[in-house]
Amino acid sequence: MPREQKPSESEPMWQRDWHDAPLPEDVDALMRAYAVLLHKALPGSVHGIYLYGSLALGGYEPGRSDIDFVTVLERRPDADEVKRMRAMHRRLRRDHPLATRLDGIYLPLAELGKSNPELPPYPYCDAGAFWASGHWDANAVTWWAVKHRGITVAGPPPRALPFDASWDGVERAMGHNLTVVWPREVGRRSAFARDADVQFAVLTLCRIHATLAQGAIVSKRAGAGHALASLPSRWHRLIEEAVRLRDGAGEPSCFQSRDERARETRQFVEWMITEYQAGRLAKE
Repeated sequence: MPREQKPSESEPMWQRDWHDAPLPEDVDALMRAYAVLLHKALPGSVHGIYLYGSLALGGYEPGRSDIDFVTVLERRPDADEVKRMRAMHRRLRRDHPLATRLDGIYLPLAELGKSNPELPPYPYCDAGAFWASGHWDANAVTWWAVKHRGITVAGPPPRALPFDASWDGVERAMGHNLTVVWPREVGRRSAFARDADVQFAVLTLCRIHATLAQGAIVSKRAGAGHALASLPSRWHRLIEEAVRLRDGAGEPSCFQSRDERARETRQFVEWMITEYQAGRLAKE
């Protein structure tokens, strides 16, 4: 959709459905409906709606990619407003099949830029389902992506939002993943047994590798391409397997058994952790 002319300041914020970048037609229709329904559910409480993730990074793949959003509120919603938000998401899932791809968080303006350990539970959306209280994707990577790559659905431009998002924060978050999160995952007995676990682990780590090397957050597919071009050939079969799983094209597996694939995935994760700890995952 071509960029529309910016509305006048007299028009309500929720009607400013012009975008920083074109959106796929079905995503555009979904986000227009979302903005209207949200305004009706929370009149006067919505400060802005922003897309990040694959849509903002140029890596959106219909049918595969999530639609990641951050909705900024003037304040935390009360119990009645939470009920209306839940009903709004139910209606979106009923009327828009693509709504099951929605993943997002609802935070007040004063809490932007904070990560989950700093935040009390907040409303969020997971695969289109609304949850009134919990923790989702509030972290340094999200805030950098919103601030520097975010697409405005409604509200002021993301660079005008009152929080800082430094690249140092992204690097610290990636380091935390590689030194805390993934070592814990490797320790699980059943780790990497399922297709989804293999795809997520391999493509996420390829993305971390590319992000640290290039100094910019990239999509998972771009991360896989970078890994195939830069990592030792020993890992290429596993990376190609993860891409195969993501594409879901029915091609035969690159491995003889799930056990073999799980062992290779575990070794890949351990290798990435070692590379990071040795200081070899750095900007090119």
